[in-house]
Amino acid sequence: MICLDSNNSPKPIGLESPLKHFIKAGYNIILPEIQTKRNGYSATLYYILSGNLDINVNGQVYKCKENSIIHLSKDDSVTIYNPSQREKAELYYLLFDLSDGITMDSVSTERVTDDKDGEMYRLCKNIYKAYLAEGVGYNLKIVSDFVGLLYMLKAKGISTEENVDYKLSKAVSYIKMNYYKNLSVEALADISGYSVSHFRRLFVNAYGVSPQEYMLNFRIGKAKELLLEEKDKSIEEIAEILGMCNASYFCRLFKEKTGVSPHKYKTRS
Repeated sequence: MICLDSNNSPKPIGLESPLKHFIKAGYNIILPEIQTKRNGYSATLYYILSGNLDINVNGQVYKCKENSIIHLSKDDSVTIYNPSQREKAELYYLLFDLSDGITMDSVSTERVTDDKDGEMYRLCKNIYKAYLAEGVGYNLKIVSDFVGLLYMLKAKGISTEENVDYKLSKAVSYIKMNYYKNLSVEALADISGYSVSHFRRLFVNAYGVSPQEYMLNFRIGKAKELLLEEKDKSIEEIAEILGMCNASYFCRLFKEKTGVSPHKYKTRS
């Protein structure tokens, strides 16, 4: 096991920048495993130079291939594995603190980004070389290339937003067609093609509420329609249509959401 750690003190940039401190740039060969200790740095980037890596972040495994970059935050628990017992894997790592109010999640919604054109590789390499050389103006070079790196991550993230929206819309459509079923977040995440934790985060960012809250709100909306349009149906029948066999539970939830009971809502003109 190789432990990656840094005792280097932060290097202040001294300029208005998304980068507050640049702590360390490095290169590692991973065979077979590395556990990261980032000592509270607000963010980390790994660029996979060669090989394939399984990167476990908070229990979720991301399979990262050559020429991909993964971003991490200070609270992430991370272990990196090389699944090959014979081939080495290489990476660059960048440890840094972002300026106040900036997070890697705000830069890129995707944990892993493919670098198909090699532009991010060029910037990571330049940052690494400038950090090691500490030549004249090296800090300006780091800032320039680092800002470019963040811009590329942001741009690639924007290009995937339509795909993210489409994937989430598949889950929302499924909710609307199956609102009367007891749907699990795990099932919705699977429909969208995301891990459960990533699905929850993207869903809240897109719709402002959790998947569970969205499902409940949609059911209440359907309940309002049924109460006004199906006046011949009893409260118990409407609760059953909504997949809530317990009418008392339905009445309590409806009043919590609307401020009135189903009966009072039904009898209003």
